[in-house]
Amino acid sequence: MNVFSSRLTWLLPVLLAVAGCTVHAAQERDSEPARYLRMWTAAGDLYFELHERQAPLTTRNFLRYVDEDAFDGGSFYRTVRDDNQPDNKVLIDVIQGGPQEGFTEHDPIALERTRDTGLGHRAGCLSMARAAPGTATAHFFICIEDEPELDFGGARNPDGQGFAVFGQLVSGMDVAKAIHSAPAQAQALQPPIAIHSIREVAPIEVLAAQLAARPHEPDFIGGLMPGDSRERVISVLGLPARREALAGRRAIEALGLAAGDSDLVYAIRTGAGDLQPVWLQIENGALLQIKMPQAE
Repeated sequence: MNVFSSRLTWLLPVLLAVAGCTVHAAQERDSEPARYLRMWTAAGDLYFELHERQAPLTTRNFLRYVDEDAFDGGSFYRTVRDDNQPDNKVLIDVIQGGPQEGFTEHDPIALERTRDTGLGHRAGCLSMARAAPGTATAHFFICIEDEPELDFGGARNPDGQGFAVFGQLVSGMDVAKAIHSAPAQAQALQPPIAIHSIREVAPIEVLAAQLAARPHEPDFIGGLMPGDSRERVISVLGLPARREALAGRRAIEALGLAAGDSDLVYAIRTGAGDLQPVWLQIENGALLQIKMPQAE
């Protein structure tokens, strides 16, 4: 049996819902740092903020698959767009992915409805695909546009129960759109877009990705903005490991720069194995600016 056909039959009317884009990060100023995922794909990297507080069951289920390396060798195999859903009156724009072929999936989980979580299917949200309510396992989707018809009470699925949003894309929307517009036969991506792996990453790595993608107008994670207190910056990003902070200052010094005593400097490892400093400049106890100095 064709792999895609079997998956498509299983997910049939539900058309992958990429549920719950997020309550805006600036509104989620919890004491504990949010959790983030990095998804390495053949089309580029996607970074997600997880909504564990609002959708704990769905989030922990997905993280179980991540911890088991289920998505290493998985793929995006489906794209739903205006030109390939002729039998649907309610059109949606999403991409759907899943684990490696042959991975033994766990028992399905209960549906965390958007009515109860307060989340919604907005552009970039990460949501669980399903057939009937309570059948989601490891297959997921990402919304390319706002899709309120995938929320509880929406008309895309005849049962009206919607899908379970549990994350939000915070960097890599261009990658998601590229996958969405990739060659396809009907809704089957031809060829599928490989998922190399999905891993949980530190907030500072996500911040670096946002800076690299939009150096002039980044939408910082956690709603960080100039003027925020040093304490809030540390709260959003999590306390730095001493070695990361020390490596960051050494990387800054290697570029002929000097960080102030109250500045926060981290070091992340690039794909090439180099240390890249992320420099959060603090003035009078408040965030002045965030930048990533580069060797000239």
